[in-house]
Amino acid sequence: MSDDRYARIYFDRIESDPKFDGIRNSRTLMGAWLMLLVEAEKAWPSPAFPPPVSWVPRREVDVFIERGLIDPTPDGRYYVHGLNKEREARSRRASDAASARWSNANRNASSNAPSIANARAAAMPRREETRREETREARATDGAWESASGRTLLASGNYAFGYIEDAVTRHGDAKVTEAIGQARKTFPHIPETNALASAVKRILDPFPDAKAVDTELREQERQTASRRGTESTKRLIHSYGQHADSPDPTCPECTVGSRK
Repeated sequence: MSDDRYARIYFDRIESDPKFDGIRNSRTLMGAWLMLLVEAEKAWPSPAFPPPVSWVPRREVDVFIERGLIDPTPDGRYYVHGLNKEREARSRRASDAASARWSNANRNASSNAPSIANARAAAMPRREETRREETREARATDGAWESASGRTLLASGNYAFGYIEDAVTRHGDAKVTEAIGQARKTFPHIPETNALASAVKRILDPFPDAKAVDTELREQERQTASRRGTESTKRLIHSYGQHADSPDPTCPECTVGSRK
């Protein structure tokens, strides 16, 4: 079974839930909610950090909070409402299915077949893990990860493996090793590998501060408006012929004329 991560969407619930009234028909709001859902799935069981305001504006987040579609936490993060219940139900179904498979196998196998199968399974690593092992060298990060999560990095799933490998490439082995140790201290017990990877990501690749990003966007808009106003004024002055004898290098019309 693939361990690829995904976000599950129930179309019937979206269509019938009054919380989505005015949202389900809005491409902007539905897109924003789906982005929040994906980030929440990636961070679960920890609360998620909101995406930058340039992706999901605060006013849209406030709509979802007011409708009860997301549950904010005191530290500025959030849960998607109902996701904890959904993920716990998935875990129970997976556990029940695994138990049923093993129960059937034990009933149908001969007395020594289970021990043979288990011995072969223990001796033969997953093909995917073998390929990964053949293409990489052991690092300090690997030991730090196994100590923090209780599992080897190779056996920690695609999300954790992929992010840590990418982080080592961008930040270096020493920084990632240090970040893993810092992230582990935020959990009272050995964390699930995806949660640990998300915690490391928040240390090494944090989302920009929402207020800072908002302030920067407003400043960019102010500078753009100011520049356009200045250019408009210079064009007006140019139209009166005041640059005829002495072209203004900051005037858009003079600049166009010099290129002809």
